[in-house]
Amino acid sequence: MHVSVWDDMDETPDGDRLQLATDLHVEATNRLMEALVESENRMRRRVELLADAVIETDAAGALVFLNPAWSSLTGKPVRDCLGRTASDFFPAQLRAAVEAVLADRTGEHQELATRLEHADGRTVRVVLTTSPIPTGGVVAVLRDVTREHEYQEELSKLSLVASTTSNLVVITDAFGYIDWVNPAFEQRTGYALDEVRGRTPGSFLQGPATDQDAVERIRTAIHERRSIREEVLNYTKSGEHYWISLNLTPVIDGEGRLERYISVQDDTTERKRVERMKTQFVSTVSHELRTPLTSISGALGLLVGGVAGPMPEQAGTLLEIAKKNSERLTLLINDLLDMDKLAEGGLPIESEVQHLMPIVDLAVHDNQTYAGQFGVRLTLLARCDDALVDVDGLRLMQVMSNLLSNSCKFAPVDSSVDVTVSSSDGVVRISIRDRGPGIPESFRDSVFEKFSQADASDTRAIGGTGLGLAISKELVERMGGVIGYESTEGHGATFFVDLPVATVD
Repeated sequence: MHVSVWDDMDETPDGDRLQLATDLHVEATNRLMEALVESENRMRRRVELLADAVIETDAAGALVFLNPAWSSLTGKPVRDCLGRTASDFFPAQLRAAVEAVLADRTGEHQELATRLEHADGRTVRVVLTTSPIPTGGVVAVLRDVTREHEYQEELSKLSLVASTTSNLVVITDAFGYIDWVNPAFEQRTGYALDEVRGRTPGSFLQGPATDQDAVERIRTAIHERRSIREEVLNYTKSGEHYWISLNLTPVIDGEGRLERYISVQDDTTERKRVERMKTQFVSTVSHELRTPLTSISGALGLLVGGVAGPMPEQAGTLLEIAKKNSERLTLLINDLLDMDKLAEGGLPIESEVQHLMPIVDLAVHDNQTYAGQFGVRLTLLARCDDALVDVDGLRLMQVMSNLLSNSCKFAPVDSSVDVTVSSSDGVVRISIRDRGPGIPESFRDSVFEKFSQADASDTRAIGGTGLGLAISKELVERMGGVIGYESTEGHGATFFVDLPVATVD
């Protein structure tokens, strides 16, 4: 059976019972007070950790509590501010509005966007939110919105400028979510600003044919907070695909913090269509020319070889010119067809592990006659006879011939084009050096582009299709290698091919 304290009190004298009741009441009161104090202490600790400034005033409007964030917001120590009127810390012309909000006792939360004075003389944009308390004072929270306001002002300026351009413009926050798009974007994609705000561009613009490697490069650039230029296939709201050349730039503030990304996009759909038509035209014409040109070259070769009998000297000279030009046309057409196949992924690469030097030796030997036409000699200066590489021998020969013939064209008469082969850190390098004029500074970014020529005028002294280096780059990279060059204008150029050293299991 349960017996309570009050049961025991039935047998206790009245005076003792009164004392026991008093003691119990005091104990309960003490426990309650301790709980209230601990609760208040917990609340104060939380308030002190807030990033927003928290203030409390008494009934007369004097400050009786300030958390540490107040000092960060005003640049003034808490101890120097207690006892003063809160409105003292606002610009004079704004104090009346602040005092009216702080004096409001209707029981409703009040909010005011205003400015707070900082110790260094500047003003800080804040949102002041107040709430009356039973003591007759007010508790207020001041949130610093300076950066938010500056962001919105800058965004408004950017929007105003971007609204007038025909390029597509997308502005996102630091996390990649869209804040704003310009009218050109809305018109091209079919998406209104309200439909895309708060979404990432990739979540609705990408489609089945979008190159995911390009997307991954963009994501990596965003992660690394750097600019990137990339060409991407996107889709409109109706499902139509379009090409853009995207230029993505991060905006970093003076303290190194990422604020947003600005993406300016040039619609390249029409240019892509024209390029595709040109490629198809060149491919078709090249195929159509190859067969009759092969017959013409063969017939000229037979005539020059004397199959039809002796030729008059003048006729023989003309036939020789015709034969050389037919060979030049054949090379041009072969380059065009190779470039077409590489672009379409239809040029097979049949790699196998093999010794490198036999390929290099054969390339140097086979191109000596060509070098002689320019009064140049090919010299193999260094070998690497043990080097094994995993390559397509015929395609590497093609690369070597392109590089050697290119160097011969630019090398001075009676000079040497030097070939060296070396190995280091698991890579074997083939270097081809000439002592010509070098590569002009203005042309260096275009060396490996299709149809590029340092001198593209019709009167250039040195011929070529402008495809050899572009083809070589594609072939080397498809064999797992790297092609590049080093040049000092006026002191020649060195082209090199780096290939991974292969091992035999």
